[in-house]
Amino acid sequence: MSDESNKCGCGHDHDGSCEEHDNQHEENDGCGCGSDGCAGGCEGGCNGGGCEGGVIYITEEEKDFLERLGRLAFMPLARFIMRSSKSEHMESVGLEPVYLQDKNDSMETVKQIGAVLRSLEDKYLISLDYDMPLLNYNYSIYEESELYQLFCRTVRDGAKQGGFLFDLAELERGSMALTTLGQDALDSLE
Repeated sequence: MSDESNKCGCGHDHDGSCEEHDNQHEENDGCGCGSDGCAGGCEGGCNGGGCEGGVIYITEEEKDFLERLGRLAFMPLARFIMRSSKSEHMESVGLEPVYLQDKNDSMETVKQIGAVLRSLEDKYLISLDYDMPLLNYNYSIYEESELYQLFCRTVRDGAKQGGFLFDLAELERGSMALTTLGQDALDSLE
C-alpha cells in the first residue's frame, strides 16, 4: 500500500514530476490528470498532461454536488451490506456509496450519483465515512427505499439456497463532507 505523500499529482506513486511516465497519458488510464478523457483529479506536477499548477478538473455534476455539500456541510450516505449469522467476520458490500434524493430512486440514478461521489473522493475533495452517521438524521428514506427493499428480498431469497453464506441484509449509515481541499476547490469556483 502506497503512502499518499509519495503520490504524484496525477495519482501515480512517484515524486510528482511525472518523469516516471514522461507525461505520456493514455485515454482513461486512470492517471487522473484530465488529459485526453482521463478522469481528472490532478494536484499539480503534470505539465503538458492537462493540468498545471494544482488545477483539479471536475465535471459539471461534480461541481453541482460540491456546491450542494458546501451549503449543507454534511450529507447522509449509506451502503448495503450482506452479513452472515454464522460468522461475525463474514461481510460483503452489496452497493456503495448510496445517496438517495428520493426513496424511489432507480438503480441507475444511485449508480450515477455513486460514480460522482467516488470520483470526488478519489480527488480528495470529499470524504465518505460509514463509521460516522449523522446524529438526529432520519435514515428512513434509505430503509424504505425500493432499492434497499429489493436488496433485502434478494439476500433473503439467497439465504434459502443451500450454501449461501450471507443471510442478513444491513443498512450501514454514514455521512459525507467536504475535505479541506474540497472547500478550497469550492472557494476557487466562486
